[in-house]
Amino acid sequence: MKNSSSRDGFVLVAVLWLLAIFTVVALGYARTTRYRSQELANEVLLVREDSLFRNALEMAEFHFGLYRQNRVRFLSTGLRDAFMPGQRALMWYPRYETYPLRIDDQDVFVRLEPEGVRMSINDMTQEMWFAVLEACGVGDEAERMAIVGAILDWQDPDSLLHLGGAEQDYYDSLTPAYTCKNAPLENIEELMLIRGITPDLFLGDGDRPGLRHFVSLEGKSTRLDVNCADSAAFRIVKGITAEEVARIVALRRENPFLNMAEVTELLAFGTGEEMKRFFQVLNDPGSVRALVSRDPDPRPGVRFATRIVKG
Repeated sequence: MKNSSSRDGFVLVAVLWLLAIFTVVALGYARTTRYRSQELANEVLLVREDSLFRNALEMAEFHFGLYRQNRVRFLSTGLRDAFMPGQRALMWYPRYETYPLRIDDQDVFVRLEPEGVRMSINDMTQEMWFAVLEACGVGDEAERMAIVGAILDWQDPDSLLHLGGAEQDYYDSLTPAYTCKNAPLENIEELMLIRGITPDLFLGDGDRPGLRHFVSLEGKSTRLDVNCADSAAFRIVKGITAEEVARIVALRRENPFLNMAEVTELLAFGTGEEMKRFFQVLNDPGSVRALVSRDPDPRPGVRFATRIVKG
């Protein structure tokens, strides 16, 4: 009788252990299944978004193609009235402001940007760097000098210090330490690795531009394109007012500026010459970079897709 009770107790304990093990296994399986289901759902969303972005880029190519075919009439003051408003809206020209699209009840935004809209980082003079850094909020001259020196030291192949610059000794002192490249930049975000260039200085904010608004590796000039510049970048022009910037942006949203005279006539005396130091008009680009995103003003970190669209 006693042995029977002991055996029954052992069986009960074993059953309870088995139930506990099965419960843990079941919970683990359920958790794994839930995670995998979430992964699959995310993959489906990404596939759908990729398809959405491809469709938007196809439409951007179509709209830019219409503009290229009708460019002369589109830009001619005397012939602009030959198009109905709806017809003009179908013709997309390069500008900073994005074009909205609605595809399958989804909103996306497309920006058309020709090559050379920003300053070539490889052709920047010290004077240009000083002007850009001041517009980005670096008011101290010694600090601007140190940042320019550090940029030059990062890109040149030697270990000789430029005035106020930074070579490997500085980067070894960081935690974690990393290597001073001593070679040309491969992407513009690499600037944030250089001493003195913080994410805020690179990105800017709502009122102050960042370095990303001024320089690029693909730039072909030391000036910005007035039609494709972020409105914050106009702060580099000393004396320009918020009202003048708003006027420039409003006008280019309707029609591209064809020459700098059209821009400078909107500005106070003396400001126009300063504007021409930093801005130009890129006429008749052979191709543009189309960028599509869900954000009307996509910043670094926002998912987007791009395509080079030939004229």
